[in-house]
Amino acid sequence: MGSRKGVPKMKKKTKTTTAKKVSKKEQSLSAPLYGQKGEKLGRVKLNPNIFGNKINEELMKQAVRIYLTNQRKGTASTKTRGEVSGGGAKPWKQKGLGKARTGSIRDPHWKGGGVIHGPKPRKFELSFPKKMKRKSLLSALSDKAKEENLVVIKELKFKEPKTKMAADLMLKLPIKGKSLFVLDSNDQNAQKSFRNLPNVGLENLHNLNTFLVVNISNLIVTKAALDKMDREYLGDMKNADK
Repeated sequence: MGSRKGVPKMKKKTKTTTAKKVSKKEQSLSAPLYGQKGEKLGRVKLNPNIFGNKINEELMKQAVRIYLTNQRKGTASTKTRGEVSGGGAKPWKQKGLGKARTGSIRDPHWKGGGVIHGPKPRKFELSFPKKMKRKSLLSALSDKAKEENLVVIKELKFKEPKTKMAADLMLKLPIKGKSLFVLDSNDQNAQKSFRNLPNVGLENLHNLNTFLVVNISNLIVTKAALDKMDREYLGDMKNADK
């Protein structure tokens, strides 16, 4: 077959090498940085191993349920007929009085008597594997970063308790609703400065859990606490894998 005249030859497709595009996930994996006076200082890059994880809602629900269950004290207690006082003697003779027979005034159907199947002290504690507990926390932190409800504070230091300074900071930050500050240490002056403000809490990085993160609208992390998250969370994960 001869070649057809006037028909242009088809060019072979060649693979073109283009620069690798940065994903939206990597672009958005940052948080605004503010100073203690509320001034904006720019943005801070977030560790994708902490704030870029897949959000597992079922695992977070399980973590919250177990946390709330473990808060139950289980101290409710009632007395059985063998524990209430009195009732040692038979109140009246068995027959001849026309009354119902009874052996003790502390029977359950008497006033002041024992309780049938009443509550007794018990433990409601549920176990939660360390690895699952940590993954649920990382999932909650990733959700806060994805929804842009995460703010970083360069430092949070008070020479003395000052509620007015704490209130001014909250007014200048672009946040609404219930907020939680995450610190790298137990700063008593900071605790006293924020404790009288409504819908504001402070927590040490070591005590942070899934319930505290999902129960608030805004997460405010100090720069020092953010830098320690790698060792605090990822270090424990590596040890759990061994």
